[in-house]
Amino acid sequence: MIANGQWHDVGCSSSFPFICYDGGNSTHPYVLVTEGKNWADAQRYCREKHTDLASVRNQTENDQIKDVRGNKGIAWIGLFRDAWEWSDGSSSSFRHWNTGQPDNGGVACTEIKNGQWNDAGCHHQINFTCYEDNLVLVRENKTWREALQYCRQHHVDLVSVTSERVQRWVRARAKGASTAHVWVGLLHSYGVGWYWVCGQTVCYRNWTQGHEQEDSFQQRVGAVESGGGLWVSNLTKTDKLNFICTTMEQCG
Repeated sequence: MIANGQWHDVGCSSSFPFICYDGGNSTHPYVLVTEGKNWADAQRYCREKHTDLASVRNQTENDQIKDVRGNKGIAWIGLFRDAWEWSDGSSSSFRHWNTGQPDNGGVACTEIKNGQWNDAGCHHQINFTCYEDNLVLVRENKTWREALQYCRQHHVDLVSVTSERVQRWVRARAKGASTAHVWVGLLHSYGVGWYWVCGQTVCYRNWTQGHEQEDSFQQRVGAVESGGGLWVSNLTKTDKLNFICTTMEQCG
């Protein structure tokens, strides 16, 4: 952020004062740190001492941060852009680089040493860590209610697609289905709207165009296209489809 409250892109290795966000202080949530640090070190400091580098979600917050910044010239905020992403294609604001990392220019892979990250050549042969997506595609044709009961009896629940990351996992699983659509834990009630069986209202959306009607007086259910992963609402609860269960608690 520059003097007039507008944003300017600067190389992350530059050293500037920075503004932290302190989620525990509702009266004065923004804290100016006048010590100059590069962006990664500023982020690390904010996460250790407060909550994080300041994020700007609306004009009011931008004005508040501008006032805290005062006459300190350029000050870091929590906005960044780089080419790092997780192997499942998702991005993340979380970084845990070791001091001085990344430092290898075009090197594109990351290793962990003593709990912190270093960039390293992708051809290196070292140990690695896997994770499970906790999803199970059941290739049996059942109604939505039958699928819900099956998941709750044999696993935890029908999957709730509450984020882009979960959507990628669901899309990958759905490709193995034997039906054109697969059931997920999405349903609609009049006066409530669309919500997930885990109890969360729908915030993240991935609807096929024209399928997110909110004016129906009848309870409806949603499914996912097995080919492209888009959501549809034109099926009935008595249609019989494959379905995707989750093996862990979601939404809370």
